[in-house]
Amino acid sequence: MKPSPTTAADHAVLDWSRAHPRLRPEVRFTCQRLRNEAVYVAEDLISRQYVQMGLPEYRFIRCLDGTRTPSEALAHSARIHGITALTSQDASGLLKWLLDHQFLELTSTGQAIRRDQHGTNHQPPLSWLSRIVFPKIPLGNPQEFLTRLSPWLGWTLSAPASLGWLILLLSAGWTLTGHWQVFAGAAAQAVLPANWFFLFLVYVGLKVIHEIWHGLATVRHGGTVPEWGIQLFALVTPLSYVDASSSWRFPSKRARMQVAFAGIYIELALAAVSVFVWAHTSSAFLGTLAWNTIFAASTITLLFNANPLMRFDGYFLVSEIAGVPNLATRGRQAAHWFCRRLFLGDSRPFPDQAGLRPVFVTVYGIMALAWQIIVMIGILALVAGLFRGIGLVLAALMLGGILMGLLKGLANLFRRGGIRPGRALPRLVLTLVLLGSALTLVKVHPGAKAVAVASHPEKAIVRVESPGLVREVNCAEGDRVFAGQILLRLENQELETQLERLRLDVRMSSQRVRLYLREKQLAAQQAEKKLFDGLVEKERILSQQVTALEVRAPRDGIIHGDSLADFPGRFLHAGDRVLMVIPPGPPEFLISASQEAAETLLRFPDSEVTVRLRGRPGEWHAHLHRVETRATTALPHPALASTAGGPLIVRRTAGSDSERERGLAIETTARSEQAHFAGADRREAQSQSSDELVDPRFYARATVSATGNYPLEGEWGYARFASAVGERLGPHLWRSLQDWIKNKIQKNTKPA
Repeated sequence: MKPSPTTAADHAVLDWSRAHPRLRPEVRFTCQRLRNEAVYVAEDLISRQYVQMGLPEYRFIRCLDGTRTPSEALAHSARIHGITALTSQDASGLLKWLLDHQFLELTSTGQAIRRDQHGTNHQPPLSWLSRIVFPKIPLGNPQEFLTRLSPWLGWTLSAPASLGWLILLLSAGWTLTGHWQVFAGAAAQAVLPANWFFLFLVYVGLKVIHEIWHGLATVRHGGTVPEWGIQLFALVTPLSYVDASSSWRFPSKRARMQVAFAGIYIELALAAVSVFVWAHTSSAFLGTLAWNTIFAASTITLLFNANPLMRFDGYFLVSEIAGVPNLATRGRQAAHWFCRRLFLGDSRPFPDQAGLRPVFVTVYGIMALAWQIIVMIGILALVAGLFRGIGLVLAALMLGGILMGLLKGLANLFRRGGIRPGRALPRLVLTLVLLGSALTLVKVHPGAKAVAVASHPEKAIVRVESPGLVREVNCAEGDRVFAGQILLRLENQELETQLERLRLDVRMSSQRVRLYLREKQLAAQQAEKKLFDGLVEKERILSQQVTALEVRAPRDGIIHGDSLADFPGRFLHAGDRVLMVIPPGPPEFLISASQEAAETLLRFPDSEVTVRLRGRPGEWHAHLHRVETRATTALPHPALASTAGGPLIVRRTAGSDSERERGLAIETTARSEQAHFAGADRREAQSQSSDELVDPRFYARATVSATGNYPLEGEWGYARFASAVGERLGPHLWRSLQDWIKNKIQKNTKPA
């Protein structure tokens, strides 16, 4: 039977003076002590929903036995609790929540239909879309598995084990402090694209262990874990979960906190063990595995699981420490109250009970609301890039649902929320005027971000011309040298012996030429003369090779080379690169910009650039003096390649297009006055051009403005360049949104 409009009305307009709601028999209550006060946890045994409440709420709900109306139950509560009793507004909100979550049932058939209709037709507008974008995949009941596992691993949650855990973390922190430079340097290799899949596997494994320890802690304290599974974040990233909500009814605060902290606890322990493995292993595989474990089990866990602004482990810990049950709900109510009071002039009192830290709850609610907005923007941006166009539709639906919910909530406030238009409208108008003024009057200098690397156009790359064993190194990193100064001495006894033999052959051939000439054997003399000329040429070449065993500075400058002290005793082959001689002047910054950032470059080719290099404090200021107007896939500098720890993803060149790009790279590096990538010799250009960028990029060169401590060759970081002309905030945001949408559409419509 299709309900009539009256029957299908929202329960928000029910006549509570006539309805006789009754608490469902499947609801159980557990008493807990919170700051020396009694609180109760209501548990729905069927839906496994929990809610914490104070003593006034508990006694009010217990009065709802089907024989009393809510008004009678509220009057009974007022006689018992006096000034601490629930207000009619609090009671109405509590009844709505209990009906929404089906903790109550109504004795009237019509009212039951009304509740069912509300549950199906008045769900949040984003609930169905959230189930699509964030699907949950249950994997069964792990209770038996956790019960069997608890005797073997439950001891890790004991008090002695916790003390050992603390000592382990302190020891690992001390060890990591002594190896911090090496550890930070390993990050460049560990975050390369080739390592992402490996890092992902480590992350998934850690999250499985994380959830198992939540379950073990729950079982250890007598709770049940009826379900575990996987929830996909934006249909891409798997997040494991366990249903440990039975811990809410634990009477011990320490037990509830241990369940909430168990996942972080075990991950930090694994991170600490991995520190010792990383610090003492000689295996590259184990070192990478340990580094990935440290990163995933510490940084990622602390950023997400320990974040109290999200309903993860950190939230429940903060809720227990602060002694505020239902912190998220109360914080959301407090934030809404603050916004209504500020923007709508609502004069109603603070919605929370006395003694529940109203300042803390309000600040938390505002911070959580701001964080939710940031996360929602990120999710919308992430979803928009999925599934080649479908993501844009999903993002538009999500955004539309959010806006509809806001408008509906605002309309309900004016219609039934007690907001007086005479006070609200002036505040709303003032807010809109201030917002419009900011968008139209405030000027911004929008900046773009690009990759920058220090490079000396006139640098000289010193390579070995003759193979030999290094016997002497006469320079060190940072030394100032002069043209012709001996930098290295090599030894090649075989080459020197060949030269002595060749010189002897030259002298003997010279004597034979003179002998044939005296005896007037002209034919023999001419043949010997040709042989003599060939021997002299060989002697000249071999003599140059022996002379090249003394490696000399090709120009005045400063030595830049790695591990020069390790060269003695090493055999070097012809063509091996040993060091660079850098001119004493300032370097240039080679800037690699994406197409979006290049638009600012091309519009303002003479703007200032601010560069921040990795691992260096402070900033460098530079001035653009050349911007290339054509994008290329040629690699500008070896230090920027992802294979060398740089930020630009490269691939091996192949095909005719790559040959053309290789030719461009070699050609441009060979002409220092016109090069995209000045400062590389032809041999370096050929090696450099064996890799190419995955996506074409634009390039520019900038002159360093500072004096003194210049960056070294190959140091890279990020450059920001601001437009010389200010732009209004509103048009800038609108143009940025248009560019973002256009870029997403182009990427999603690009043929596969």
